Amino acid sequence: MIEPRPLGTAAAIRFARASLRSDPAMIVNGDSFVEADLCAMLAWHRASGARGTMLCAKAADAGRYGRVQVDAQGLISGFVEKDPAFHGTALINAGLYALSAALLDEIAASAAVSLERDVFERLPPGSLAAFITEGAFIDIGTPELLPAAGDIIGGGW
Repeated sequence: MIEPRPLGTAAAIRFARASLRSDPAMIVNGDSFVEADLCAMLAWHRASGARGTMLCAKAADAGRYGRVQVDAQGLISGFVEKDPAFHGTALINAGLYALSAALLDEIAASAAVSLERDVFERLPPGSLAAFITEGAFIDIGTPELLPAAGDIIGGGW
């Protein structure tokens, strides 16, 4: 299924909702790569009882990313906007999600454009679980970052 024009992450889900038949459905951003055990993520999602699960990666210098705050039970308690002044390791959104059919239906019925800002940040704390991977992560969403993808994808990890 191809978008008629770039729709935004939530609007793309609305566009594709009728084709998403599993519960939960795995949603993947197209501008990042992450190494993770997706079967373990799905098991974590089901055990958590959360409406959705976000794959989170540890970034050594997380200032260029929004940060994910996770509580002791592994549920997402909040988000911190990008802060170029922040230099340290933190959990970030790796762009892969397991979302319940009910949450997908809510997204489809909404006018949300951004999954991250219009949906996730507005959910009550604890609505989403975090599945944390120690695997390789790279954001390839800008031309200057794309060449580094070969080091991870082509390097055999």
